[in-house]
Amino acid sequence: MHQCILHGEDSHLMAHSREQLTMDMTKSENSIFQQSGCFVSRSKAFGFLCLTIILAVLVGFITYHATSKCDTALTDGSTSLEIPSVEHGAVEDKVRDVRLPTNLRPLYYKVDLIPHVEEEKNFTIDGKVAIDILVLKDTNRISL
Repeated sequence: MHQCILHGEDSHLMAHSREQLTMDMTKSENSIFQQSGCFVSRSKAFGFLCLTIILAVLVGFITYHATSKCDTALTDGSTSLEIPSVEHGAVEDKVRDVRLPTNLRPLYYKVDLIPHVEEEKNFTIDGKVAIDILVLKDTNRISL
């Protein structure tokens, strides 16, 4: 509710505005207290949340399957996908569990990597590793 009241001889210079001011600012029609911003309905927010979760699961699924590696590698330069037959016991089985045994506790690791990005070095990496290990129980074999 706005009213303009003009007073006196210089009424063309003075204008007063009357606005209803209340103590409860939530019910006021005053433009100062109007909320501004972006509002989303609950159904749209729920849909957006579901879409985000589905996309996160899809990215994880694609990443998992894209980075899984084949168990056999072609080392002889052939392009065949056939797995060569091996006589039983002729080749030592690869160790799949590369964790340290429970009777060893690593105390300190120092890893130095030197990448060679020149084409002459064929983009290789040289490096050194130093590991201090505490042996908790006697053992005959340590695989790193």
